[in-house]
Amino acid sequence: MRFLVYDRLLGIGDDYWIEDERGTKVFLVDGKALRLRDTWELKDLQGRVLVDIHQKMLALRDTMVLQRGGQPLA
Repeated sequence: MRFLVYDRLLGIGDDYWIEDERGTKVFLVDGKALRLRDTWELKDLQGRVLVDIHQKMLALRDTMVLQRGGQPLA
């Protein structure tokens, strides 16, 4: 299955829609503004948070942590 991501050009926070091959919205990546580190929530169409994504601020390489229910996934 292939997904397509759309980014809003203007807005507070980084919000992205992820669509399937038919153009149906399947996930929302909800960026949280005004945080010390980059934080996003991957939500389903009902607004339920599926995964929290946090980008580490001080790292030699870009690093992100994915969590579900407070437990690390990757």
